[in-house]
Amino acid sequence: MDQFNLDMKLAFCYFKEMQREEGNRIFEAAFKKMDQTEPSKKRAGGLFEIAELYRQNGLESRAMFLYSSVARMFCDSKQEVSASNVAVINKCLNGMMQNDEQLKDGTPGKEKNIEIFRGILQKISELKDKHPNMPEAISLGFYYLARCYSQRSDGKKSSHYNKRAVQVMQSAHPDSYKKFYMVGYCMHNLAANQEKIGLHHEAMQYFQKAIEYLEV
Repeated sequence: MDQFNLDMKLAFCYFKEMQREEGNRIFEAAFKKMDQTEPSKKRAGGLFEIAELYRQNGLESRAMFLYSSVARMFCDSKQEVSASNVAVINKCLNGMMQNDEQLKDGTPGKEKNIEIFRGILQKISELKDKHPNMPEAISLGFYYLARCYSQRSDGKKSSHYNKRAVQVMQSAHPDSYKKFYMVGYCMHNLAANQEKIGLHHEAMQYFQKAIEYLEV
């Protein structure tokens, strides 16, 4: 446990005690100090656990900042990306989705959260050639983002990001992308979005693809 993680836990205690001013001071000072050091992938794993702590205790805005900071560490680090690094990125993207789902519609910061999510995905996409598992992580991120828009009843953006998820896998695995489970899920979601707006013929085509991919 390093000084940064200890500061994050101390700030968390102040937030839970409703002493937000002091919690914010410690939180922001810790990040300012961390920005002056080389990004550490070892630290990133611990920071993810802190993000989970914040999210699970209803501190969603701070949690989103923490998740995005973990992702940026991997993007900014000069070190090679490993399979374990990709696994942490996957966990962060899932955490960002869950964090967004926790926030009720109209909650201050909910739309800011999804802006952060989009920005992080754009940055992570730059790592697509850094590890064989990265395209799947990026695709999964777009699938999670599509789910966030679906919860907002925004079928257009949900469909857009479901398609992006499929395109990433098609590009990375042109001969085998159909076997990845998330591609089938995306096809199902695209079908559901078309069905909701009465485009049953288009929905039927996507449902047929979802069934086809399930059988691959």
